[in-house]
Amino acid sequence: EQQLFAVYTVYAHYLALVLLQCTSRIKPQAIPTSANAIRDAVTVDGRITLDNLLKYSWDHLGIPILPLNDSGAFHGACWRIKGRNVIVLKQRTNSFARWIIDLLHELRHLSSRPAQEDVAVIEPEVLSKDAPSAVLDEETEATDFAGEVALGGRAEELAEKCVNAAKGRLEWLKTAVPRVARAEHIPVDMLANYMAYRLSLQGENWWGAAQNLQPHDGHPWQIARDFVLSRADFDTVNPIDRELLLQALSETE
Repeated sequence: EQQLFAVYTVYAHYLALVLLQCTSRIKPQAIPTSANAIRDAVTVDGRITLDNLLKYSWDHLGIPILPLNDSGAFHGACWRIKGRNVIVLKQRTNSFARWIIDLLHELRHLSSRPAQEDVAVIEPEVLSKDAPSAVLDEETEATDFAGEVALGGRAEELAEKCVNAAKGRLEWLKTAVPRVARAEHIPVDMLANYMAYRLSLQGENWWGAAQNLQPHDGHPWQIARDFVLSRADFDTVNPIDRELLLQALSETE
C-alpha cells in the first residue's frame, strides 16, 4: 500500500507539472485566508456549486485543478512549484459536496503557506491516527476551514447539534444529520461530508453513511475535466507529456 501511494504520488506530481506547463499564461494570485472571503466569492443565489468554485480557483486565483478518477492511493494533493499552485483531486464519487469540500480543503493548505515558494501536501486515502501531531493539526484545521466555507460559518455549531441529536452514538448519526440539515436549512450532503471528515480525524470511518446521504445525479469529475480541456493549451508541451495528460483526462471505467 505504501508503495502504491509513493508511485501514484510521483505520477500525480508529474501530471501536475505538465498541467502547469499547459497553463503557463495563468498568473497565480494570493489566496484569501478568510473563510468568509472565499464563501462570498463562490456563493451564487445562496449556494456554493462546484462550477463556481472551479471558476474561482482557475480564473481568480490562477490555480489549475487536475481531476483524476483512478481508484485507491490518495484523495488529493496540492503543490506550489516555483510560486505557482496546482491542485489534484482524486475521487470516484459523484458527490458534489465531497468534491467541493476536498477542493476547499486543498485551498486551505496552500493559503496557510503564503510565503513558501515550494509546497507539497499529499492526502492519503485514510489518515492514520499515528500520523505526527503537526500533520493531524493541519488536517483538522483544513477540514474546519472547508466546513466553515461550505456551511455558512456554522460548522462547529452544526457538528455539535448532530452529535447531540444522535445522543453521542455513531450509529444514530445517519438519521440525526438529515434531521439537523432540514431544521437548519443546510444542504444535507455538505453536512454529511463534513461530519465524515471530522470523524475520520478521530479514527472513525463514517464515509459509507455519508455517501448514502449524497444525491447522485451529476458528474463532478467531468465538470472538473472540462475546465482543464477548455483552459489548458496542450500544444505547449511535448507529444508524450500531452498524450499522458489527455489519457488521464479521458473517461475510464
